[in-house]
Amino acid sequence: MKALLFILAVTLSFVCTATPQVIVTQQGQEFRGSISAKWKWVLLEEKVRSLILEVTFQASELSGFDRVVTKSKRLRPKLKGNELRVFMDGFTEKVLLAGNGGKLLLDFKAILDEQKQIQSDNCSSLTVRPSVKRFPFYVGVSCTETNDITSLTLTFPHEVSLDNSSVFETKGKGEPWRQFELGNIKQAAGQIAKFTFMYAGRNYDFSVEAEAPQAAKTEDAPDRMTFAGAAGFAIVGISGSDLSASDGKPTIVLRVPHYPFIGGLGGGLSADIALPLSKSINSMSFFQMDIFAAYEFVAGIFKIRPQVGYVIYAQTHDDTQIGLNITDLGVGLGLDTDLGGNFHLLFRGMKCGLASSVYSGHYDLELMGYYKKKGSTGYGLGGKIQSFQATSELGIDRKFNTMLFYALAAF
Repeated sequence: MKALLFILAVTLSFVCTATPQVIVTQQGQEFRGSISAKWKWVLLEEKVRSLILEVTFQASELSGFDRVVTKSKRLRPKLKGNELRVFMDGFTEKVLLAGNGGKLLLDFKAILDEQKQIQSDNCSSLTVRPSVKRFPFYVGVSCTETNDITSLTLTFPHEVSLDNSSVFETKGKGEPWRQFELGNIKQAAGQIAKFTFMYAGRNYDFSVEAEAPQAAKTEDAPDRMTFAGAAGFAIVGISGSDLSASDGKPTIVLRVPHYPFIGGLGGGLSADIALPLSKSINSMSFFQMDIFAAYEFVAGIFKIRPQVGYVIYAQTHDDTQIGLNITDLGVGLGLDTDLGGNFHLLFRGMKCGLASSVYSGHYDLELMGYYKKKGSTGYGLGGKIQSFQATSELGIDRKFNTMLFYALAAF
């Protein structure tokens, strides 16, 4: 991977914004032609990227020349027909052309925008701050990292001198670029380096600051679901001295295990809606919804959620209209844990009717397993069992049972 990145660095360059205007003169008079300029990062040697100004100049008078020379040592100029490409490493560059037409000396001059002349390359975790809002030269800042050690390369015009630095210089002595070793800056915050440049008899200070480290995020990080929609099949039954029946129903299943509000406090919802797609002597309708508040805390590998809320339950035998309808306070407990590899396991138990004279012996137990990556839809399976023991107004004891299995999509 590192070899691939190095090849890409050699073959590709990054073009910056805030390009200065360039004018071309001959003996103090404007030399007319078509001109364009752009910032460009070039690889001088391995892990050293330097900022230059690439200027393309076109004029019919250039076609009579076949050789070109500049003072810049970093990149040679290129001449083809009436097009000249010059690579400037400062404010000015003298270009000498020669050929059958004799010699032609041109002066290239860059006019800078003093507010936009810090150019950055691969230094997203660093900020360069000048001591003054406006400064009359550009600075290029390029970063590379090897074995957790960050190196910083500064590029500046050849007319500017670097007078002082607070970090160790490793390469570039005497050049209009210098490389410095910053060390391991992954846990650094605040100022980590300071540089002093001199231009036209005045000093300009620049500080380099590191941002506070942040927790790493990856696309494949495990992610607990907030909402699940499922299709399932419920088997509901009633047994008593006056009736014994069971029925199977396709069922829509909705789950919100825990939606956080403030801190660990949150809420949740559980709903099962049986679809009346078939009729028989044993047909039953069934509906249940739990709405609850929960407080989440962590204990080892588990997220534990004590719960309190309302249980709304309705189960009716269609032929006899014998059934159970409840709206009552319930208490419960939820457990959530990661199994590794983006697999999750969730358990929930609920109990209501603690003070009811109509029904007792209630329990609702559910287990759900699912697979989900960060930012993607998950999938899984779940099941639950539930039972009520109820006594009618005539003193008849009946038991109401539910068994549910479902396949879910987790969001």
